[in-house]
Amino acid sequence: MNRHTPFTICYWVSIALCLSLLNGCGFHLRGKIELPESLQALKLQTPNSNNQLARELQRTLKRNDIAVSENASTVLNILNETTKKRTIALDSRGKSGQYEITQTVSFSVTNQDKRELLPATDIQISRSYRYSELEVSAKDEEENLILKEINQALVRRILNSLSTIK
Repeated sequence: MNRHTPFTICYWVSIALCLSLLNGCGFHLRGKIELPESLQALKLQTPNSNNQLARELQRTLKRNDIAVSENASTVLNILNETTKKRTIALDSRGKSGQYEITQTVSFSVTNQDKRELLPATDIQISRSYRYSELEVSAKDEEENLILKEINQALVRRILNSLSTIK
């Protein structure tokens, strides 16, 4: 019996075609971010070193084999971080039915001589979610999850900005 039926041949050709299309459009899985040699050790300065963004930034830097040290010659300065929540839609009773969370972070990178390697840069990310008074605890959990996702996205964008430093 022939193992190469028209169905299996079409199946494998389709898989190969899909993979080549994904590769051709520039899609690739997220891996480690390659940073210049001068950024392999960073000092992280934040207004609040115990907030969610700072913790996510430290975790991600370590995961990318970047040493976070007080003695590093290059400093990643988190200058400002703000989180705003606003109502963007009302329900039939005139109460908030949808919220938008916007988080903005301003950062710069300097060397030990205080020379700017990357001038002050602002990154802003917004997400919206529906709110129901009937599901308050679930919506609070959803808000926390959205804040976590926003922080992860901010950290990825910060690291992408760092990768542009020569």
